[in-house]
Amino acid sequence: MIGLSTALSSCVTSEKYAAAQEALKGSPALRQELVDHCLKTSHVVGEERRMLAKVANVSANAPLEKILCTRVTNALASGRLSYSDFQSMEFGHVTPGLIRALQDR
Repeated sequence: MIGLSTALSSCVTSEKYAAAQEALKGSPALRQELVDHCLKTSHVVGEERRMLAKVANVSANAPLEKILCTRVTNALASGRLSYSDFQSMEFGHVTPGLIRALQDR
């Protein structure tokens, strides 16, 4: 998920985050661009990969990065991933909102 936070980082304020959410909500092309950026910068290996696959309820052989980048981008666009969740994700902290996003619920 580092890739997603990197794409939106640079001291994102709550106003910029809300504007990004609104833009993503209305633009499938922008969502795809964010997923693509996330994929280029996210590489999950080893134990972390195994645990994230379990959390996301997918096979360890699934295209995990694509699934996670897509789910988190969609959660961000829909408003299910709050600004607070995003800030926590930037620092490597897991929140209930992030877990829901990873599980696509």
